[in-house]
Amino acid sequence: MFKIYQEAAKELNDTYKKLNAKLDDNGKKSLKTSQLAWIESRNQNCSKRDPKGFYVNLDCATTSTVERSRFLQDRLRECTSAGCMNSKL
Repeated sequence: MFKIYQEAAKELNDTYKKLNAKLDDNGKKSLKTSQLAWIESRNQNCSKRDPKGFYVNLDCATTSTVERSRFLQDRLRECTSAGCMNSKL
């Protein structure tokens, strides 16, 4: 399962970089803000800390990462075909 998560994270990061390269300054700011909010949400929903340590639900983290990657891929396709819409980031 960890390998699947790593692949999903790599795909997400690659897509993020490609999308970021197509955006204007306002779009880059919006993308960064939404990405940081997504990371916080993923961490809150897919991990926990207790006195014994820090735990990650890998299935949850993988599913969340794949969903976010698809969202970014959709935005990248929009940028390529119809122009970037910062309001959708």
